[in-house]
Amino acid sequence: MYTNFRLLGSNPLESAHVPDPLLSKHVSELFADSHIRDQIGKGIIHFSNNPLDTSELLTWEALNTLLSSDLIDHPRLRVIAKKNLYSRGYAGFMGYGVTETGDLIPSIRPKRLLQALNDGCTLVLDRCHSYFHSIETIRRSLSYIFDCRTSANLYASWTEEPGFGLHYDDHDVVALQVSGSKFWTFHAPTLTDPLPGQKSFKYDAPTTPPIKEVMLRPGELVYVPRGYWHDVKTMDAPSLHVSFAIPRLRYHDIAKIMLDTLLNKPEFRQSLPLEEENQMLDVIQTEILKLFSTNDFAAWAKALRCFAIADQPKVNLPKLTLLE
Repeated sequence: MYTNFRLLGSNPLESAHVPDPLLSKHVSELFADSHIRDQIGKGIIHFSNNPLDTSELLTWEALNTLLSSDLIDHPRLRVIAKKNLYSRGYAGFMGYGVTETGDLIPSIRPKRLLQALNDGCTLVLDRCHSYFHSIETIRRSLSYIFDCRTSANLYASWTEEPGFGLHYDDHDVVALQVSGSKFWTFHAPTLTDPLPGQKSFKYDAPTTPPIKEVMLRPGELVYVPRGYWHDVKTMDAPSLHVSFAIPRLRYHDIAKIMLDTLLNKPEFRQSLPLEEENQMLDVIQTEILKLFSTNDFAAWAKALRCFAIADQPKVNLPKLTLLE
């Protein structure tokens, strides 16, 4: 049984980065199999044989405690529904009060929130790993597994109404079912390896039959590569699941950070002249070719991986320094 990382009163960030060894080990072992690793980026992977124990991973009690606090606000907390157009950008479930000392504080309007959820909306909490230690533990494990900085969003739903409808993500996803169950349908990509900003709503959704269907139950995970169309429907309500966004590094990222080093050279900081032809372009081309011909791409890739999973600097008060 994993440690019960519940929201700690008014201070949910306390010990937020303390890892749970059992949880980290379990998630790491799921992706350690060589066959699984060979399938990353190539297709849907359903982890059903060795589910995580989610009984105390993220409880409804912890979520209720968070919703009763003044720690969250719209749009980090939002509601979505494919058919309910009013849900797009809807913030009517949030209210704002003023304390006796003049501080403005956000708070949930319970009746309005419940009305939206009863109308078929899904409750979404972006970057929920900041509030729940257990989710932060899994997020950190996935960051090391995929060599990138990951994040986690929470989804709670009470009806079969889809939140987004058929869509794809421009990053890989690992979804963990915490309670209830959801039925996932998957379609092959129509755009190979979409880049950030190439959102699915800009393209026609596939009309062909799905290539895979998955019933996701508590403790099970499903891995979805970017570009794979998917639709999700709640089967056993209420449903609570967490989606981890996995923005994996691309070969383009290696070239980009290498080119960024050229900003140290004065000629690369100059503005383009009004004339179309000039001798400076020959200098620029020579420097770029020299950069790519004399550098070790493998070394740059290793450095990029290390940088991607490195912790963000943390303030160390009262010393006015950064924690190493």
